[in-house]
Amino acid sequence: MKFSFDRQIDLGNKPAPVVFQRVLRSAVPPGASNIRIAGMASLSGEVWIHFHSSNVHRTLAALLSNPGLSIGGPNSVADEYPFDSKGNRYAAAVGWGDLVSAVKPEYYNFGWNPNQGQGWFGIIVVDRRRGDFYINGGLL
Repeated sequence: MKFSFDRQIDLGNKPAPVVFQRVLRSAVPPGASNIRIAGMASLSGEVWIHFHSSNVHRTLAALLSNPGLSIGGPNSVADEYPFDSKGNRYAAAVGWGDLVSAVKPEYYNFGWNPNQGQGWFGIIVVDRRRGDFYINGGLL
């Protein structure tokens, strides 16, 4: 996916494998289905992702073993990354509102190696009971 200085890229119109590679520097994790993506990117950007996993342990293990990102957690609260999905059209488009009913969600923060140039940072929220993953990222 090429980025331009003068135009925004609608991430919701890109195939999931392209967005996962760009944002998380990995393939779509095993077990992921019903993937919904919304956001924009250019010189900066934001992405909101929500998907279901048939095997939370395997999906999470694939994300955590990603050598292209630094991932911390789990945390019981999202102190490290204060996301706010209320009123955000991209968050609403992918179903982040469902997160409010999660029981004991796990929070993981992620970031890229700044020596690799521009990259994404953000949060991964896991609702193990329902098998749902929520990802919010910002492009720096």
